[in-house]
Amino acid sequence: MSKVELFELRGSRARPVKIKSFDNMAADPRDADECRDLLRRLAKQHSIDPYSAELFVWEGRKKEYFRL
Repeated sequence: MSKVELFELRGSRARPVKIKSFDNMAADPRDADECRDLLRRLAKQHSIDPYSAELFVWEGRKKEYFRL
């Protein structure tokens, strides 16, 4: 299980603003396609443009971020 955080990039400098944090979500940071699909689904649920969103995935000490 991984910790996942969804951010929206706002403003002229594209500052990340945290939208939602999820604990114990089944996401593997080594599977980029799965994480990008998760980013699309979460962005759609929260009415965010997926191209202006970032997804951070933690599994233990390993941290990856994904953008479209």
